Amino acid sequence: YLYQNSEFFETGTMLTAGGGFLLNERYLVGGSGEMVRYPETESIVPPGTPRDRYILSGGGGGLDLGYALVNDGQTLLFPYLQGGYYGYTLEYHNNQTDSLPFFEGNPVAPGGVGTYTGAAPRVAIGIGLVHFLGSAEADGSRNGFVIAARLTWGVMPSRPSWEQEGKTVNNGGLTPAWNGVSFGISVGGGGGQ
Repeated sequence: YLYQNSEFFETGTMLTAGGGFLLNERYLVGGSGEMVRYPETESIVPPGTPRDRYILSGGGGGLDLGYALVNDGQTLLFPYLQGGYYGYTLEYHNNQTDSLPFFEGNPVAPGGVGTYTGAAPRVAIGIGLVHFLGSAEADGSRNGFVIAARLTWGVMPSRPSWEQEGKTVNNGGLTPAWNGVSFGISVGGGGGQ
């Protein structure tokens, strides 16, 4: 079989979560995590031939350490460092009538799915902003909206190999890497004392 897959998308849908607390109103300690899923890709084959499917997703998280440059009760602005562990999962759906290997791993049966994973430590730097849009009452309580934003740039210092069922598979040097820039913004509301 001689066919190729179309280009994988370089952008996907990301879900992020995180939290933290301040020590002495200046030092931030927290954690954050991300999950990403890319649009499905299909192989390019001659007309009338079934098209195989590829589904790429990933995730990871880590520890955030930062310092509040601004903390005035309304705005919190902090640069931070992150150390964590991130990885990808690639599913290959074989829609052909024969068993086929993907990369140089074990053959995938017709109608079967081969799963390949790759993960490694990751380091990142970023800047975060939390801004309160609301009012403070005389008793010290607050209500209103909060806007939060984070801009992060991270890299895997060493790129991991793809693995199938715990065994490294050669794929011509195309190894996974969670490298690049992410930006997230969220808006919420509430109140408290």
